[in-house]
Amino acid sequence: MPRRNRNLPNRNLPRRYTRRSRPGSSSSLDLCGYIGLIAFVSVVVTIIITPFLRFLPPKAAGIIVLICLAPAAVVTLVGAVFFYGAIAAVIVWSIITNSPMVLEWTFVVVCTVVFGIRYLIYGVLIVAGLLLWLMYTLFVYRMPPSSYFWIRWTFQARRFGWESAKEWVGSSQALQQSDETYPTGRRSNPVKRMTSQLCEPCFQTVTKSGLLSGSFYFFTPREEWSTWSVRFQGVDLAASNEFCHLCSLLWYSIPLETRRKITGSSLIGINGESGGLRIKIFEAHGPRWYEEHYRYVQPYQEGDGNEYEALCDSLLIERETLRGDIRLSASVEIPSWTGSEVSLDLAKSWITECEKHGGTCKSQRSFDEDSYLPARLLYVGDPMSSALRLDNPLSSPNYKSDPRYLALSHCWGENGIPSSQKLTKDKAKQWGECIPEDDLPLNFKDAIVFTRWIGVHYIWIDSLCIVQDDRDDWERESKKMWMVYAHAYCTISSTGSADANGGCFHERSPLQQFPCHLRYSKRAAISIRAKADAYNANSFTSEVDDGPLSERAWAFQERLLSRRIVHFGAKFLFFECGTQFASEVITQAVKHVPTQDADSMESHIAELVGGKRRDKRAAELVGSQYGPVARFRAALEILREGKFTELSMNQELQLHKCWFELVAKYTAAKLKMESDRMIAILGIAQYIQGEAKGLQHLHGLWQRHLLLDLLWCLKSSPTTRITPRTPSWSWGSVNGEISQRLSPYPFTGKGKRTRLVKVAEAFSRESRGLSGPSAELLFDGPIYLECPILPVCDQELAQDPLRKFGLHLDSRIDKVSASFLPDVKQIGPSSALVCAEILRVEVLEGTLVDRIHSVWSEGIVLRSLVDAHSGSGSMEFERVGRFWAEWPRINGASNCEERIEGCASIFEKKDRMKIRLV
Repeated sequence: MPRRNRNLPNRNLPRRYTRRSRPGSSSSLDLCGYIGLIAFVSVVVTIIITPFLRFLPPKAAGIIVLICLAPAAVVTLVGAVFFYGAIAAVIVWSIITNSPMVLEWTFVVVCTVVFGIRYLIYGVLIVAGLLLWLMYTLFVYRMPPSSYFWIRWTFQARRFGWESAKEWVGSSQALQQSDETYPTGRRSNPVKRMTSQLCEPCFQTVTKSGLLSGSFYFFTPREEWSTWSVRFQGVDLAASNEFCHLCSLLWYSIPLETRRKITGSSLIGINGESGGLRIKIFEAHGPRWYEEHYRYVQPYQEGDGNEYEALCDSLLIERETLRGDIRLSASVEIPSWTGSEVSLDLAKSWITECEKHGGTCKSQRSFDEDSYLPARLLYVGDPMSSALRLDNPLSSPNYKSDPRYLALSHCWGENGIPSSQKLTKDKAKQWGECIPEDDLPLNFKDAIVFTRWIGVHYIWIDSLCIVQDDRDDWERESKKMWMVYAHAYCTISSTGSADANGGCFHERSPLQQFPCHLRYSKRAAISIRAKADAYNANSFTSEVDDGPLSERAWAFQERLLSRRIVHFGAKFLFFECGTQFASEVITQAVKHVPTQDADSMESHIAELVGGKRRDKRAAELVGSQYGPVARFRAALEILREGKFTELSMNQELQLHKCWFELVAKYTAAKLKMESDRMIAILGIAQYIQGEAKGLQHLHGLWQRHLLLDLLWCLKSSPTTRITPRTPSWSWGSVNGEISQRLSPYPFTGKGKRTRLVKVAEAFSRESRGLSGPSAELLFDGPIYLECPILPVCDQELAQDPLRKFGLHLDSRIDKVSASFLPDVKQIGPSSALVCAEILRVEVLEGTLVDRIHSVWSEGIVLRSLVDAHSGSGSMEFERVGRFWAEWPRINGASNCEERIEGCASIFEKKDRMKIRLV
């Protein structure tokens, strides 16, 4: 090595590099060491506190993690920039100065880079720390010494910004002294309560609770006891505690016999004041206590010795997230009767706000809006009058001044409505002058009261506005019934009544049916409920969608076509329109909340209506969390807007799915008269058709996707034919729930998809579609099919758990098995049965290149009505079921004409025939 030139000044390079180049120079901790140490300590601290962060609110835990990791992130970034910047500076300095010590400084740079391996050591230490933390969590954290501590203590940070609703001192007197005038004498003095309001002792208990309000200390006891100061009047609460929501929930959760023992014991003072009653607020300690924090409140009574006896089951304390777009009041005034002034005024405000801002609901009316009026309406006068008569709106001056009317949707009941309470020919003239209101069913009385209360003068009720003993009048008006509901100002839905005498208005216990928000903020609340059926996010589904009225097929059409509806449930009051929802808790109407499939549905809508997005209305209607009706409304609008004569296969499939979404819901409901099966859905079909030319509705199927619609199947057990007037190829010919099974296809798995190919042609000859409101539904037009056909060899009548029969088809390959879902009980002999292929389904797999995984044939099973050798031009068949079969795989030669990647076709081109379906 050449000798070093000592005359070269050392100031040409930074001093730290000259010192580091000296062998044997030492430094306890240089810059890299400090950086690594700070990063290591920061990560270790984060690891240690991580198990405790789960007890904190998510935002607080995130802030603490950021604070702990910030030093590590900052020093690592600064160290990396300084480290690599110094290396670059050394190299650039050596090149610029043309220093003869380039080799020596290059060696120094290499040593410095190698010296950076210390970061690898730090990484190993961090991984070791993670492993130690994992062992600490799995073993030490749950070992007896630690678990003994955690059984008694937990974490709960202070909830800043949370509050409780304290009962107003004069609230009970104000509510009791209310002199409001109620619209009907059925309930002269309904009780009103304010939810979530607490008496002074309960307010102090909640605010001082570490489990509910949080604690400033690091640990909080898992059990908290407090005195329950409550007064009684008999077995009920005294007036001083009657308005406390928490006292009411706890007291009436105790069984009646236990309440009698408590009020009859020596612990009750002269003034009815309790003694020895305690409230326990606790957090359960289960096997996964560190992840699941279930907290409860439970009333206790002093027993023998120092022990306390539980009076009832514990009530779960739930944390509820309040969406920002739902304007939920902490304390809501709830009357004990849904027909009170408060309830009726609330319903009136919903209707008024929807009329002002609901552009979608204003445009809900169908075609020819101004030319339609109901033939008869009930004139009800105003709240101060008792006028009630049958009126003709065309000649009534009152209707011309205010052309609004309400419509009633209700259940007749198993026994129907007596003839004295229905419009008949002999009462038409008398009812034109005056109708005795006292003789009407309770549903009608309540609907009339509500109509008067909101300032509307007319209402339409089916049994009072259609002559029930006149067949011509009934057929004429029943076909226009959909227009009555589509044009009504609002629909009154008696959702909670199973018959006409159930009434629209119902009594309830306000504080028992609604949740009590013990603590609440702007975004969340801590609540308890006394009953499983108390108001919650699923109350709309349980009260409305699963109510008695929803079991009626006619009600499905009435609800779907109405612009806005007020639902009078058995316990709650709801409002629903095309875009919004409201309730007695969510008093300000909010939009339906879209689900995760909303974006995909919106894209389907955009494709179906012409490739562009209209607005976000349809997406907002999909899958409301308050009930499935929003999905049905979206499907209805898709069908109405997708008016095209030429559709792609995907568009046909989407329209087919939307239509059978409605059909499945409709056929699952009940009809009193089986002959009304196709009439009760006529209004929906007419609404979809609108003024579109060439859009034909054929007995529950649509001409534009007729082949797909023919593949309906019966979800329930096979039955007999309903009426000979309905053709066998229509689902209206059988009784039971109808479904479609095209999508999602049951044979696809992960990584597989389907391709549909139509192999048949269908057309109707001399058939008439619907052409306006007065179109006939039951027409005499057969359907002609040109498709491959194979005879059936035999049947396997033994049913499997999925109610599928088996068929053997006589193909050129061999006898091929096919699954079979019959429509009727009497199928007939195998010699009279044939299978008609309508659709071919190719199941594909592969990512870059599509490969055929399997091929299936879909079609219908037919029974011959005309002998094939009779010389007729086309054979006549009737449908008896639905089939599907998989193509067999054949590797060698066969006498099959058609084959797709080893799958031999069951149906071949030479089997194609032209048949007539009746």
